[in-house]
Amino acid sequence: MNIYEKRLQKLTQMLLWIESYYSREQIRYWKDIKCNRDGAPQRLWYLRSRLGLTMEEFANSIDMSPERYEKFEKIGAKIPDSIIEWTSQKYALDKEWLKGEK
Repeated sequence: MNIYEKRLQKLTQMLLWIESYYSREQIRYWKDIKCNRDGAPQRLWYLRSRLGLTMEEFANSIDMSPERYEKFEKIGAKIPDSIIEWTSQKYALDKEWLKGEK
């Protein structure tokens, strides 16, 4: 078995796991809307990991429920401007960087 076959097997296993964890509607939403393009969910994750906080600790620090925050980081849902504003003020960040515009 070559490396490409191994990668294909791992990818298949990963897709089966994703389908067991998330509903098909969410997966279709990611494909159709491509909501991860703004970069803000990745930047929130980067900020949280640099601060060394868990998802729950970070969500509480920006006055948000952990369940709601999890949608942004794990699913890549669009982050409202109010949350970007609050996070940029709390952690002294540039709003354009947090939005993924820089």
